[in-house]
Amino acid sequence: MLRADVRHNLALIGIAASYGSIGCEALIGANFDPRPLHVDASTPTESPFKVVQAPPEGETLTAIWGYDAQNIIAVGRNGVRYHYADGIWTRSQLGGGRDYYAIWGTSSTDVYAVGTTRGDARGFVVHFDGSAWVDEYIADEALYGVWGADNLVYAVGAQGMLYGKYVGTTDWAKRLSKGLPANPSVPASPDAPILWSIAGNNADNFAIAADADRIFHYVGKGDFVNLDPIVDRTIVFRTAWAAPGPSTNIFFGSNHLGISWLGETTSDPTDGSASTEEIVRLHEDKSLSGSENLFVRGIWGDPTFTVFVGDLGHIYSYGHVSNQTQPIVSPTTAALCGVWGSSPDDVWIVGQRELILHGRVR
Repeated sequence: MLRADVRHNLALIGIAASYGSIGCEALIGANFDPRPLHVDASTPTESPFKVVQAPPEGETLTAIWGYDAQNIIAVGRNGVRYHYADGIWTRSQLGGGRDYYAIWGTSSTDVYAVGTTRGDARGFVVHFDGSAWVDEYIADEALYGVWGADNLVYAVGAQGMLYGKYVGTTDWAKRLSKGLPANPSVPASPDAPILWSIAGNNADNFAIAADADRIFHYVGKGDFVNLDPIVDRTIVFRTAWAAPGPSTNIFFGSNHLGISWLGETTSDPTDGSASTEEIVRLHEDKSLSGSENLFVRGIWGDPTFTVFVGDLGHIYSYGHVSNQTQPIVSPTTAALCGVWGSSPDDVWIVGQRELILHGRVR
């Protein structure tokens, strides 16, 4: 369980209703398998996922998002993008030196991706209108997460900053009066706090995975609650995803192959009284060597289940009703970074060296 640390009230400009997010964190600190990429094509029945693509060399695909089963986009390091349409994946690469870290959209003709330029470590936002990618904004800080709904889109990144714009415009700007504060309980880097990912359930209820021992939970009226573990300062939060619905229902991926959940609980289940919110640790594995650098990097699901993917090919599912986390047999030991599906029977996973998997989760 995690606790509320302290509240910070900041001017948050232009909040709009929202219902979820998808994306992946940057791969700083990734514990990739240095050996040749391993995929198991000889025993495909052992895993519900099959290998669609596994080049011997390639960039890391960091994030994937889709509008429906026939409109899916994956993005990655060094300007690599993949577009799935009519049953075919098409690769493109616009220049080099740009690393994409997250993608989100409202339709197949309104898609946003964020990332960082290698040369100057500045962030960028690009927009896809269904036919062309266009730069919309260059930020002073690196950008790692994107999310939005209705008439607003947000991007988060280094130094605790959040940027936003209204849909239909290109007027990106800072949406906080000042950056969110770094965690005083852990050593701070120059970019702290790094906001890796953002997800929410409504306009006054969203959360941000904010690196070492910190989650920011926005509860309305400019009020951010800082959440951190009460006993383990080694936890590093890197990604967030919100299950569709009106109430708090947000999942987080972290190191130690960790999975946490922020949601509402009640002290009296017979009448639903005394509802509170808490973060519960659903899974972690500290038995693996170097687990402090092994992350859950991608999350996706629906109101009844969630699937998590991460380093060394790990895949997990969590049933919201059964309250059980189960491993899923994976056909690879490569780092898996992003996951999205149109249904539980149509799930795509992307990762290291332009690996693409396709399968089902239940």
